[in-house]
Amino acid sequence: MLPILDNTVKTHGHIHFLLVLKTAVENYTPGAWMLDAMTGIKHFSEWKKMAIVSDQSTVKKITDLVSPLIPGHSRGFNLSEEAKARRWVASEE
Repeated sequence: MLPILDNTVKTHGHIHFLLVLKTAVENYTPGAWMLDAMTGIKHFSEWKKMAIVSDQSTVKKITDLVSPLIPGHSRGFNLSEEAKARRWVASEE
C-alpha cells in the first residue's frame, strides 16, 4: 500500500482513503497495527479524507478517537453505507 500512497501524494498532493473492514479487529496482529500507524505518520499532513466502513463498534470508537488528531476529515460508515462512503470520500468538498 505504501507505494500507492506515495504515488497518490506525488500526483495529487493529498490522500482520499477508503477502508472497508470486514475482518474482525481481533484478527489483526500487533505488527499490522504498527505498519498501519507508520503509514499514517509517514503521510501525516497529506490525509485529506478518510472513510472507514465497518459494522464493528471498536473500529468506530478508534475512528472517533483518532479523527481529531489527524488533518483532514474522517468519517465512519456502516457496511450497508459503503456506496455512500465511496461518494463522500471521492468528493472534493
